[in-house]
Amino acid sequence: LGAGHLRGVSKELSSESQSIDSSSLESLPSPSLVRKFLPWAFPLVMIGVLAAVFSTSRDIDWVTFFTVWTASNAIFAALACLIARGHPLAILTAALASPITSLNPALAAGWFAGYVQLKLAEPTAEDLQIFLKLDELSLMWSNPAGKVLFVTALTNLGSMLGAWATPLILLNVLGMG
Repeated sequence: LGAGHLRGVSKELSSESQSIDSSSLESLPSPSLVRKFLPWAFPLVMIGVLAAVFSTSRDIDWVTFFTVWTASNAIFAALACLIARGHPLAILTAALASPITSLNPALAAGWFAGYVQLKLAEPTAEDLQIFLKLDELSLMWSNPAGKVLFVTALTNLGSMLGAWATPLILLNVLGMG
């Protein structure tokens, strides 16, 4: 117990009433408008890019559009998974999932890549205990439990970067940037 809390705890223990009103702890505050909007920001940006494409030109090479979309998202996610030293199948999963998951705020490419990493290099209970000590940063790469976490987190980061960079890349490739 910290010194800053001693006076308040002492006061509560010596008071007559032992009932504590916990009603304020039983409900969550409603999320802010920004927090409600943020997950949908990227899909709205993509809709804006598509609207810009449709409104400025009807001569869009849709094969190029979808190739750039897929490749850009896939490269960012796969590169991040590679940096995390993910299993080759986890890297492939990141690349395949990212173009799809970047359109849906309820999905994340890292979850899929992390799951593949988990199944292909299953950590043991001992691995988890060693990882939870967090003695060394290198445990993120060397420990199977740390690697699953690292693959998941870094792939999500790469997919997010790809999702935000892709509309800019598309506008430049299509000559609208």
